[in-house]
Amino acid sequence: MGVDVQNARTNEKYNAALLDQYIGRKESITGVNLDEESTELLKYQYLWQAAAKLISICDEMMQSLLSIK
Repeated sequence: MGVDVQNARTNEKYNAALLDQYIGRKESITGVNLDEESTELLKYQYLWQAAAKLISICDEMMQSLLSIK
């Protein structure tokens, strides 16, 4: 009986450690890094601003060309 209890406790500890390991792996795969996400958002914001500036410059050039007639 004592051996069975000891085996059950050992199995419980092993299974708990295994569960912790799997939870850690899952979080490392699916977790969101807020620093990386903020960096990506800033990058896209700067790209959007650059695209808007390019469109504005193209519009000014078109207006200049149309006024040359």
